[in-house]
Amino acid sequence: MKIINGCDYFIDNGKSKSSIYSWKIFKVFLTVGFFSGMRENELIGLKWSDIDYDKKTIKIQRTIDNGIVSKGTKTMNFRNTILLPIVEKPLKEFENISYKKDGFIFVNHQYKTFRNYTNLNKKFKELVEYCGYEKIDLYNMRHSFITLMLSVGKQTEWVLQRVGHADVLTTKGHYIGEIEDRKDLYDKIFNPPKKVYTVTNTDIPISISGNIVENIPTVKFNKNISLS
Repeated sequence: MKIINGCDYFIDNGKSKSSIYSWKIFKVFLTVGFFSGMRENELIGLKWSDIDYDKKTIKIQRTIDNGIVSKGTKTMNFRNTILLPIVEKPLKEFENISYKKDGFIFVNHQYKTFRNYTNLNKKFKELVEYCGYEKIDLYNMRHSFITLMLSVGKQTEWVLQRVGHADVLTTKGHYIGEIEDRKDLYDKIFNPPKKVYTVTNTDIPISISGNIVENIPTVKFNKNISLS
């Protein structure tokens, strides 16, 4: 969450509307990445139609590499991962201000689909440096999700179904270090306090990170603003 919320510094200090908007996009991108177990090329291939708010699932069924959209994922045609409350809330908020290019959720500040995640990885390294962490890249989001889910008591098989690994050994051997028992986090992640936030086309919450907080203030957002 410290890394995700670190985006606020770049949003608040952005020197152009396009820069501010790109960091808002990136903040949601990171939130989905850290709390879904998706690969980077799966994230940039995600469409709004893949989000099922009723069933609380994200359908992962395409990737983008070097500008080529491919059906299916690395290990299968498609899979579903969980839509956690910490992801659902910022996605709904972002949908109100996002530019839907061919239905893709994440597009760049020029409203074009990402060809790959190279520039996003550069952005991530800049963010990580600002937050004071050692050098890591976007793939560590996936590591983090796996470790977090095991820490709160989810079975390895449950995690495998959502991250798309073919066997248990791949996960245990490649990703997992020391797992701490953090079942105290379970309710914060899966069953946060239910609060109703009314979001209109002019009231956009300041934080779109999905951070676990009690009260989120709102600011006025001009729906006619140009983001080009």
